[in-house]
Amino acid sequence: MEANRQQDPERWDAIVVGSGMGGLTTASLLAQLQGKRVLVLERHFKAGGFTHAFRRGAWEWDVGLHYVGDMQEGSQARRFMDLVTGGAVRWNRMPDRFERFVYPDLEFEVPSDPAAYQAELAARFPAEKAALRAYFADLARASGWVVRHLAGSLLPGPLGELLALPGRGRALQTTGAYLASRFRDRRLAALLCSQWGDYGLPPGQSAFAIHALIASHYLQGAWYPEGGAGRIAAGAAARIEAAGGQVRPGSSVTGGDWHWGRLALAWHRLGTA
Repeated sequence: MEANRQQDPERWDAIVVGSGMGGLTTASLLAQLQGKRVLVLERHFKAGGFTHAFRRGAWEWDVGLHYVGDMQEGSQARRFMDLVTGGAVRWNRMPDRFERFVYPDLEFEVPSDPAAYQAELAARFPAEKAALRAYFADLARASGWVVRHLAGSLLPGPLGELLALPGRGRALQTTGAYLASRFRDRRLAALLCSQWGDYGLPPGQSAFAIHALIASHYLQGAWYPEGGAGRIAAGAAARIEAAGGQVRPGSSVTGGDWHWGRLALAWHRLGTA
């Protein structure tokens, strides 16, 4: 393989189409864990997908990433992010009350501690104290169900279905239906699903499991990458290039009949040629 590379610098072990964080993460892991020489092709003039930023006068704005949860030292998400970027991103913790939900007759600032969050909600809605305890427990259960569901998808059909069976009904219930069944105070139900914009579907259409993942993700607060979201993409690109790969913005892929099977076959042929 090395001889072929020296003869043809355009010979790659893998080609990733699209430089969003999914593509960059895949390429970075292939480069670091498998020693692959990866080419990342991106149609846009700038790599990074939702880590892009733009300026208006003296102000800089992030396109997609505003803050990230679970970035405390030692967390699984932080270890994974450090792996993808080579530890190139420094994460600054946001203020304790990093988020504020504002309604015409209700405002609530979210503390960066799940116990404080639950206690303050109970103080504001004392009649719902028991329901709130159950809600926070259900967040953990539904998030755990997603992990089991994903793990089960790697197993033969019956085994995977059996692994994901406990808790399936509640996890796949809509967020709106779950909140209506758990809480009597509609203001509290609305307050608890205030983050629905983060996952893109209103409570009547989203699965409670998705709501649980997002809500749980921010229970410990939020962090912001020092220097802006573009540092994440730059860190991943550096790991790709360190293994001999490249990230090429302004590169379109032609041929509308590409699909996963052909990509996998092309990857196999490139890797064994």
